[in-house]
Amino acid sequence: MSETKDIGLFCGTFNPIHNAHLLLAQCACDQFKLAKIYFVTSPRPPHRQDVFLSGEERHKMVSQAVTANEKFVASSVELERAGPSYTIDTIKYFKDRFAINLIVGIDNIIHLPTWHKSEEIFQSCKLLIAPRRLANNSEHHERGMFTAEEFAIVSKIKYDVIDFPLIDISSSDIRQRIKIGKSIHYMVPESAWQLIVQNGYYK
Repeated sequence: MSETKDIGLFCGTFNPIHNAHLLLAQCACDQFKLAKIYFVTSPRPPHRQDVFLSGEERHKMVSQAVTANEKFVASSVELERAGPSYTIDTIKYFKDRFAINLIVGIDNIIHLPTWHKSEEIFQSCKLLIAPRRLANNSEHHERGMFTAEEFAIVSKIKYDVIDFPLIDISSSDIRQRIKIGKSIHYMVPESAWQLIVQNGYYK
């Protein structure tokens, strides 16, 4: 019987995908010896009022952005799912074949207990946490990564922190730069940049 392979699940709206997403995934892949990382394009959140492309348009950018890396895979499983799309359902989709490592940003930690079937998520996978702040505040816990509230949550679950050089790129900043006519070259993969320009996205 073959050994179960460890994979990473990187779920997000990717609106648009950018170079920090790709670098984070590569760091996780190297650090935790992951066989593959699946970039799972999420549907548009109903509560968000931002300028959102369709799931198909965002998934196309993701697909082209990851094609050069043999360990990266673009997945549209959440876009194809009927009804509400929950992270636990995506974990179950992959869990029969793989050991799951769920990549989440540190800003999501405080919201984890409110996720649909959060306890089942914690039991079904290991969390790989992407840092978004410097680890030099003595008021923070665990390598300076977590506030007391965040640490109270992660201390009860299986997790590790991704060794990732902090890069201040965000999808919202990219959309804003496009809106005011600033360049996003070198912030997004070349293939994504071409699709954004060709189709006039986010203007």
